[in-house]
Amino acid sequence: MKKLIFTVSTILLALSSAKAQSWKGNGSAGFGLLNPKARIQYEMPLNKQFSVGANMNWYFANWQGPIIEPFVRVYGKNGNDDGFFGQFKLGYGNLTTADINPDLYSNTRSSVFGGGLGCGYKFLVANHFTIEPYFGVRLYTTPTYDYKTTTDALSSSVNDVAGGVGWFLTTGLPIEFNWKVGYQF
Repeated sequence: MKKLIFTVSTILLALSSAKAQSWKGNGSAGFGLLNPKARIQYEMPLNKQFSVGANMNWYFANWQGPIIEPFVRVYGKNGNDDGFFGQFKLGYGNLTTADINPDLYSNTRSSVFGGGLGCGYKFLVANHFTIEPYFGVRLYTTPTYDYKTTTDALSSSVNDVAGGVGWFLTTGLPIEFNWKVGYQF
C-alpha cells in the first residue's frame, strides 16, 4: 500500500508542474438525499485537457464517516475551463455502521477501498461559478468488523449477509449521480 501511495504521489507531483490554464483551482460542494452525505471537492488543472483533484464524501446514515476519492479528469479538446469530462478515481473510506454493537465487535470502524469511472459536464457561469452534474459507476469493498468471540460470529452470520446487501443498496451503491456547485478561481 505504501508503494502505491508513493507512486501515485510522485506521478501527481510531476504532473502538477505542467503549465496550467487560466484558472488555478475549483472548489465545489454538494449533498446527497437518498443516502445523506455532504460532498466537497477540489480540482486543479494540469494542462489544457487534464486536471486532478479529490472528493471527500462524509456519510451521515447507515455507514457513517468519510470516503476520500482522488481523481484524474480528461476534458475535450476545447480545454478544461468548462465542458465534458471523463473521470477515473480511487477511494479509501473509514466507516462505522449506525447501529454497531461495541459489545459484539472488537473494532467499531472498518476501512473500505475502491474506485470508479464516470463522466460529467462542468458549466462555467459568470466566469467563476460552476455547476457540475456527474454520472458514474464505482465499486468498494464491503466493510468488515471483527467479532469478539467465535460464538458471536456464528450467531451473526445472517446479519453479515443482510449487512452486505444493505451496503450495496446504501453507502456502497455502485451507481452514482450527483450535482455540485462551486467557484473556479
